[in-house]
Parts: sequence; structure tokens; C-alpha cells
Amino acid sequence: MVPSPSMGEGQGEGDEAEAKGMPTYLVKPPPFELRMAFMDALEESGIDYSREAEGYMVYLRDGQRPAWRRISQSCEAEVLEEDPPMLFG
Repeated sequence: MVPSPSMGEGQGEGDEAEAKGMPTYLVKPPPFELRMAFMDALEESGIDYSREAEGYMVYLRDGQRPAWRRISQSCEAEVLEEDPPMLFG
């Protein structure tokens, strides 16, 4: 899993503003047997997501990072990219 800036230690002085942002993650699909639990947990937590060809796009709002951390760890969700460029086709 690629740690988000708010997950690490030793953060600099600009990290407070970054922690308040609303990141988007491109997430590798969890193992097949955990996918339904992953999607159910996102929905129960009110976290928006979409299924794309590259994986899941997870859209966090303020205050959802703790829930996201629990879900990503329990469902073995690997963040491939934070704030990936949006492609519109």
C-alpha cells in the first residue's frame, strides 16, 4: 500500500492543510473474496467510489480518512495513486 501523506510520521508544517484536503485514490481491486466487503464498507461509511478499468476510484471528503484507513487495511486495498489525473472519454 502506498501511504498517503497523512499516514506517515515526521510531517512538515504544510501537512495540516494537506490533511484537511479531499483526496482521490486509485485503488487496486482487493482480492476477489474481499471485494463485496470492500464495496459494502465504503457504502456504509458514506465514502464515494466508482469502478473503473484501472481499479476503484475512491473519493474522500473531510473526516473520512479514519474510516478509509480501517477499510483499506481490513480489505487489503492497495492505493496505486493518490489524486490521479481524471480522464474523460
